[in-house]
Amino acid sequence: MLLTRIAVSVFCIPIFLLLAYNGRMAFALFVGTVSVAAFLEFANLVKHVKRDIPKFVGALGCVCMVFSFYRGEQVLAGVILFVALLLILTFQLLKNDISDSIVITGITSFGIIYTGWFLAHLVALRNLPLGKKYVFTLLAITWLTDSGAYAVGTLFGKHKLPIKASPNKSYEGLIGACTGSFVGVIIAKLMFLKTLTVVHMIALAIIMFLVGQLGDLAESLLKRDAKVKDTDSSIPGHGGVLDRFDSLLFTAPAMFYYVKLFL
Repeated sequence: MLLTRIAVSVFCIPIFLLLAYNGRMAFALFVGTVSVAAFLEFANLVKHVKRDIPKFVGALGCVCMVFSFYRGEQVLAGVILFVALLLILTFQLLKNDISDSIVITGITSFGIIYTGWFLAHLVALRNLPLGKKYVFTLLAITWLTDSGAYAVGTLFGKHKLPIKASPNKSYEGLIGACTGSFVGVIIAKLMFLKTLTVVHMIALAIIMFLVGQLGDLAESLLKRDAKVKDTDSSIPGHGGVLDRFDSLLFTAPAMFYYVKLFL
């Protein structure tokens, strides 16, 4: 399993980096595809709790969300979410069985936000004037945070966190994640954003560490409720798309808004 995991990473990561480097429509198409795949996995998770949400409406909402961000029109994203909500409600009105309409409407709307709106910030970040450098900074911090948590938690994790959603998480893993985040910021400073001040480096490391861990735990919460180990098996050795992008779903918006507000 470890060899499979490494092999898939060696194959997929360069493709992701190349698309992020080139940007433009190819990167938006990639993010849109990932967003749809993530929503479909989310819909399958929902099935495990005896709910069936409209996949087509949700997937379409995710695609439209990503491309509204590609066009630089975040206001359009709000319009898309509004239209998606109208379609979901219409879908419920036309059903013979209208039970659970509140739950299904809420779950579908959350799914579009979670897998569509959150991830679309990758495209918005890439389209900024220094977008390529920002995306590489985001990936360096997020991946090293996840790697630090996994490596240290696996090797030294003895003191478990009091979180039922993810009982295998440990305090040692958190320390590894925090260390990885700071290492990622230092690498970003040396390679991508040489103008980062010490204050921004510390702030980014802490923010990205916190939201990244929250993203990981949020996905664990969903899987725990659905009583599944992975969201899917589409990525050999890694589980599903949501399993691989859970942290990035949260760190991408955090990075985008930090850049817009402070850099």
